[in-house]
Amino acid sequence: MNQLILITISVFLFTILLNNIKNKSNFSKFIIIPVIVAMLTKYIVGDLDSGYTWSVIDIFYWLYIFVLSYILLLSMDYKFI
Repeated sequence: MNQLILITISVFLFTILLNNIKNKSNFSKFIIIPVIVAMLTKYIVGDLDSGYTWSVIDIFYWLYIFVLSYILLLSMDYKFI
């Protein structure tokens, strides 16, 4: 459970940080930011399980990061936060 809290905090921080940087790419921020956030979170915080085999937990992990980052971007775009 501690790992999930760290993942949530890192997703929030990375998404807010990257949203404040001007997007000079040809990709929508709603696509590129969740991808970068997912990669940074995986690299810095790690995964929910150990080992190199894929499992249902890994699917939940990736979906959780992408959806959370996307929802946060939507809420910042509409000035809910």
